[in-house]
Amino acid sequence: MIRVTIMDEDRIRDIDEANMLKDITSMPDHIREAAEISKKVRLEGPFKSIFSVGMGGSGIAGELLGDLVDRVPVFLCRDYELPKFINKDSLIILNSYSGNTEETL
Repeated sequence: MIRVTIMDEDRIRDIDEANMLKDITSMPDHIREAAEISKKVRLEGPFKSIFSVGMGGSGIAGELLGDLVDRVPVFLCRDYELPKFINKDSLIILNSYSGNTEETL
């Protein structure tokens, strides 16, 4: 039998040295902010494929993008190496929530 203990927010904060609870709860605000910023971005296309590069939480953006874009294929890259089939017609988006994501850098 597996026993699961549900912790309250105060207990989580006591043990959450990386402050992950704050990162998780602030995610909707960051998504809204990114959506506003993206309205100002102009890209020269057309693109035949999109590659979203990011690990862990930084990879979530690529999953959302894949759900939103249906005109071109969206590939998620969660590795140190990019796929060999990326070419001049590809849009590559490098995601790093912290700004220090090793694989992205």
